[in-house]
Parts: sequence; structure tokens; C-alpha cells
Amino acid sequence: MKTLALAAVVAAGCYSPPEPDCGFVCGPSNTCPADYTCAADRHCHRNGAPASLMCGPPPDAAIDAPAGPQIIATEPAMGMTGVSVGVKPTAVTDQMIVQFDPVDVTMKDAANNPVAGLADSQPGSQAVQFFPTYQLAGNTQFTVTISAAVLATYGAVGPYSWSFTTGGDDIPPHVTFIDPPGGSSGVGTGTVVSVDFDEVVQGVDVTSFTVTDGVTPVAGTISTTAGRSYVFTPSAPLAAATTYTVDLSPAIHDATGNALTDYSWMFTTQ
Repeated sequence: MKTLALAAVVAAGCYSPPEPDCGFVCGPSNTCPADYTCAADRHCHRNGAPASLMCGPPPDAAIDAPAGPQIIATEPAMGMTGVSVGVKPTAVTDQMIVQFDPVDVTMKDAANNPVAGLADSQPGSQAVQFFPTYQLAGNTQFTVTISAAVLATYGAVGPYSWSFTTGGDDIPPHVTFIDPPGGSSGVGTGTVVSVDFDEVVQGVDVTSFTVTDGVTPVAGTISTTAGRSYVFTPSAPLAAATTYTVDLSPAIHDATGNALTDYSWMFTTQ
């Protein structure tokens, strides 16, 4: 009797039940144990199991399909008022953006006039941002629209729009472009000096926009385009092999009186 019991224990220790062909649900990211593969029914199938094998109820495409992207946050928030005129509107999705073209994001004011600027979305990002070329008008409603051409991991982000309203302008003007560039050399003696601002400015004249050779002011005239771009044209060619300093003074200001911070740069003629 004891011999038979021992034999039964030994036999049980050598026995391995057959592995099931399936029967357990795939893990996160469709993971399965070794020798198993996650199949279309979302169950782990033993490698080599019949291709027709189904485990559990058939998958419901409407339930199992990944959800499309959602906008989870905007800056400024929808309907926000008193927004800074220097804002760069941003929308954040719950999925990674995989297809993006700057033309697919637009911004308009309440009169439906387009706002000059450029949209951007960095690779691997979940955010879309619009960078206005100029400061926005104060106390004005703006609407940003993302088209259906912007795609995230599981579908189109748009069409999506949100609106907000700026407050008063309390931001000073900033220089966005200069020519000749600061520190440049070999500049032609017949050059003009150009500067662009990020908003319409006032008070730009030969006393607030000056060019000197370090001692003597250069005589010239100033012209403007739309109050944002200004050009200083010397009355005579500049001297050769000379370093000039351009200075923009705080007498330059925007319509609400915000003054430019003193701004200067130098260049050298050929």
C-alpha cells in the first residue's frame, strides 16, 4: 500500500496539464505570457492554436475602437475676458498630434478679420499654439479655429473653435526686426536703416530714431508703413569703414502710452 502511494506521488510530480489554447484577457498594451499572442478577440492565444479560435464574446467594434481626440484645455480658457494682448493661444489634446500644417489653425477678430501669425505644434506634442505676428488689439474678442486636417493618434482634432476677449493694452511695444543687423560689417554706404515693431507706435522721428557715427548724428528722413515699420534714409551716403550706432528712445510709444524700452544696435560700413 505504501509503495503504491509513493508511486502515485512520483507520477503526480512528473505530470504537467496541457496548456489552454486561450482563456485569459490580453494585458496592457496587448501583452501576453511567453508562448502566447494577443489575438483579435483581445484574448491570449497559445502560439500554434487554430486561427479560427475565438475566446469569449466577439469584440464590439463600437466599444473597442479607440476614442477620438478631445481638447482637454485651452489657454486662454473659453470665454475668458481681460486676456493679455500679448497672449499666444494654445489648445491641448489628450492624444499626440501626428499630422499638422500651420495653415490649419487660424485666428480672427470679432469682425472676422484674419489675425496675422503662425501656428505651431512640435513633434511628439499634444499642443497646438498660435503666435500672432503683432500684439492683439485691446478690448477685442478673438476666435481661434483648429480644422479637421489636424490629426492626433486616433483621429481629427477639429473642427474646434474657442473665443476669448482681450483687456486693455498694458504691454510696451517691442522691436521685431532691424536692418542692417546688429553687429554686421561690410554694410554698403548707401544703406537705409529699417526697424519693425510688434504694434503700431507713435513718436518716431529724427530725435527718437537716431543714427550716429559715435559723435555726429547722421542727417536723414524717416518714413513709415502702417505705423509698424519705419525706415531712416540718410541724406547722404554713410562714411566708409565706420561704425554706426542706431538708437530708439522711450519717446516711441503705443496708442495707450506704453513706452518702448531704450533699444540700440551697431553696424559697420565697408
